[in-house]
Amino acid sequence: GDVFATARALPDVNRRLQDIIATYPGWHWEHDDPVSAPSPPAYERLEAITVPTLVIVGERDIADFKDVAGVLAKRIPGAKLRTLPGVGHLSNMQAPAAFNQTVLDFLAGLPGLREPDGPDASESV
Repeated sequence: GDVFATARALPDVNRRLQDIIATYPGWHWEHDDPVSAPSPPAYERLEAITVPTLVIVGERDIADFKDVAGVLAKRIPGAKLRTLPGVGHLSNMQAPAAFNQTVLDFLAGLPGLREPDGPDASESV
């Protein structure tokens, strides 16, 4: 579908996506979900979220996901919405440096957190 169109346009990302899809077992399509849905639904409790929240969406993601990102950012108190330019639904795979920098910038703005260090700090999320 269109949700992965921008990812498929990048050969390296497309290969990784194909690997993910090929190895995904699809368990939930063949079995009943053993997890009970929360009551009330999470959607009805977004305003109760009290932790710092970053919502990231790709500029070229499908309209439904951009709408969801907008709702999350609007209804979660203090949430920050960041739109990554030129990428779609798999923004962390399509633009890992921009994605990681966006997360690091968000974290750096939180009180009491220090900058990450060590070899894993620059790896792709």
